[in-house]
Amino acid sequence: MCGYFLQPTEEFPNGVLNLDGYHSASWLGAGLILVSIAVSALGTHRHVPVLSEARSMGAFGLREAIGTIKSIFVSGSFRTLLLFAIIYRSTDGLFAALWIYLVTYFWLLDTTQIAFISVVNLFGATAAMMMTPTLSRNHSKRDVVIVANLGFIVTTCLPITLRLMGLIPDEWVYRILLFVSFFDVFLVVVIVSLVASMIADIVEDVQKQGGVRHEGAVVSAQTFINKLSIASGTWMAGLILTVIAFPENAVVGEVPEETVFALGATYVVILFTSILAGIAFLLQYRLDRKAHEDNVALVT
Repeated sequence: MCGYFLQPTEEFPNGVLNLDGYHSASWLGAGLILVSIAVSALGTHRHVPVLSEARSMGAFGLREAIGTIKSIFVSGSFRTLLLFAIIYRSTDGLFAALWIYLVTYFWLLDTTQIAFISVVNLFGATAAMMMTPTLSRNHSKRDVVIVANLGFIVTTCLPITLRLMGLIPDEWVYRILLFVSFFDVFLVVVIVSLVASMIADIVEDVQKQGGVRHEGAVVSAQTFINKLSIASGTWMAGLILTVIAFPENAVVGEVPEETVFALGATYVVILFTSILAGIAFLLQYRLDRKAHEDNVALVT
């Protein structure tokens, strides 16, 4: 994105503000989304014959929909995991919206440096994809997610805090961000992957308590909360920028120091608070490996 679409031009010395670059990138993004959906659908189609048979539905209206929603909320693990997802995804949406502001105006990186950090992010994601299965086999999924959340205090909260205190010189910024960016994305992929797996585990827990499988409702609830939370995070980002009076068409290096300080301080306080709140909810999640295996044996 930054290495090609958002390169600086005479009209936009700061490539991040180049609207034409976003328009061009959107076409590529749409194509990649289409391809990924097609590959996922074709790649998983062979598993259709081994899926559980769908129950007969009959009439389905508002009352039945409300009944389905109530039935999935009987699981305490589902409720706690959903609350964690709301907090985590809202913070994730906030970070996604503010990231370009942080790296551009807070950390003062140029588009080339941002592009290389994005490459490091890719390595972090790849490492997480390779290690997450091992982590989930050898450790409690809940505990791994809790530790990964605590890791954000080191990889994200700590660098911003040290920068606010003036303890990270300009010449160290880029090297430090290259290092922590790898682990930032590594932790994100681990959390998202394991939370999705934990949501899937809840299907049998709901079936055990209500007698009916509701995998569609369980996954739909999580997807709905994710979309809603990311949207709320984006809204919060706009609200923060408005409250701190972040200037429009801001020029790098010319934004008032107090505004840049407010941007970093506000974000790190919200992130730290969200991490603690999310961990508090995860500690209430009781569906461990043995309980899940017992549920599977009971309902199959």
